[in-house]
Amino acid sequence: MREREHQPLPIRQRGHGVEQLLPSFAHQQLVLGRFEGRVYALDGACSHQGAPLCEGELDGPVLSCPLHNGAVDIRTGEPERLPIDTPIARYAVREAEGVVSVAALA
Repeated sequence: MREREHQPLPIRQRGHGVEQLLPSFAHQQLVLGRFEGRVYALDGACSHQGAPLCEGELDGPVLSCPLHNGAVDIRTGEPERLPIDTPIARYAVREAEGVVSVAALA
């Protein structure tokens, strides 16, 4: 997959190792998580019932949904635990000098 143009965005720390992008990117809320020094970005809504993933918890690379405790891998968007059974869209991320830039994957 190739990346589209990166857009720098401010972030808000939400706790539990999870961050939320503000404002939204392309009219979508995104969730960011840090794992082993890298930042990863996914759609901010759970693919199961649309719960806000920024309110979930990050344990290693596994992001848990706050609604039904389903989980996805923050690095890939792939489901890790039911009831999430559909991958969550991921975004390309760059971080330099404290600025996070995000681009949609084409």
